[in-house]
Amino acid sequence: MTEHGQSKLFKNLAVTISAGVAFAGSIILLIQTCGPPPTADLSGEWILNDSITEGNFAGTVVGFHITLIQHGETLTGTGRKWCDNRSEVTIPNRIPLKITEGKITGDQIIANFEESGRQDTTTGTFDWTRVSDDSLIGTFSSDAFSGGTSILVRADTSRLFGCY
Repeated sequence: MTEHGQSKLFKNLAVTISAGVAFAGSIILLIQTCGPPPTADLSGEWILNDSITEGNFAGTVVGFHITLIQHGETLTGTGRKWCDNRSEVTIPNRIPLKITEGKITGDQIIANFEESGRQDTTTGTFDWTRVSDDSLIGTFSSDAFSGGTSILVRADTSRLFGCY
């Protein structure tokens, strides 16, 4: 190979390497800017169990059937109280639960809630961590109950009714 041919080969090799480095840099920048790929959408039917660990009602477990709706990083939902201490509540006691202003950041979900009882309304906050596409675990705090643990599992339609 002539000196001119070697020079041309090295120039082509340098251009190819530079293009490869630029492409890799673009991919890294894209990943850093956009973050990791999104996990499964949280929209759907869920079973929510809140265990009150603080205050006058410590030891009480309250269950809800809820429907969550995810739009990008926003989460909202509605549902009804279904259980009190793992016993199904009567229809008049199936008070509504509304989940508002939910924000999803990676596996972290923080959302406000409003529980409309027959006599008053309770408000509070959920702080969940996604442990799988079908379960979230975390805490809650409210103005009526000091707080406790909160667990959500995606509802299997065969077990949608009943207490867990």
